[in-house]
Amino acid sequence: MKRYIATFCALLLSATAALADLTPQQAEKITQVVGKLISQAHYRNAGLTDEISGHHLKSYFDLLDFNHMIFLKDDVDAFTKKYST
Repeated sequence: MKRYIATFCALLLSATAALADLTPQQAEKITQVVGKLISQAHYRNAGLTDEISGHHLKSYFDLLDFNHMIFLKDDVDAFTKKYST
């Protein structure tokens, strides 16, 4: 729900900015407010742990080679051992 509120606010502010001439100070304030809203509503504020790092590495490999036809298992294991933590 927070994501929808933040998205709605960002869209509303960008639509308002398109219709009005803003001073650099106003644009800066809007950017700060939207950035604060997005950071509070969007991110889970979770630290980067070995578990999360390993998950992102696995997701990256799945993105690069979704059918598992390019990288060998030994390659994936070597990268995982070296970079997953």
